[in-house]
Amino acid sequence: MVFFRFSEGIDFGTIDRIKLDFERPFWDPPGVHLLWDDDVRPRREVAAAPVTEENWTRHVVGFDVVNKQPNMLMAWVSGEAARIMEALSDEEVGESLCRLLRRALPRAEVSPLRAVVVTRWFTNPFQRGVYSYRSPEADQMVGWLEDEDVAARAAATTATAATTATATATTTTTTREK
Repeated sequence: MVFFRFSEGIDFGTIDRIKLDFERPFWDPPGVHLLWDDDVRPRREVAAAPVTEENWTRHVVGFDVVNKQPNMLMAWVSGEAARIMEALSDEEVGESLCRLLRRALPRAEVSPLRAVVVTRWFTNPFQRGVYSYRSPEADQMVGWLEDEDVAARAAATTATAATTATATATTTTTTREK
């Protein structure tokens, strides 16, 4: 029963990885990291803006170089932006991220894309997300367990179950001996 209650307090989040394979690199290692104007505003103002197909790229924080893949950059997107991105085609995702790179690196000549590989872990029926975390409800459940009455009832139930198990084992042993 306690396990069931705690399992109700676990939420699942979404994160997706996008790999962009270019004809040639146009960046310097370790990649391209972004600092948005939103990063200097209070978080509550940023969170209030709805995520749409037009602005989901504002939630990309950067592009990392992929080991042993000199022409590849990898981006991560999470939360609602990832769920919206998953509804787009790989081509649309690639085009959106190339626009973002052109905006972030106005002097660079962004080379043509050879391939785009997008994970869709939220809509994958075998994953339905990527990571789990303790929800605010789980904290309330911890308080539930610390309640003295609940702890006393749990201890009494455990003691009763142990006594019943011992009595059953004794009865079974006695029955077999006869």
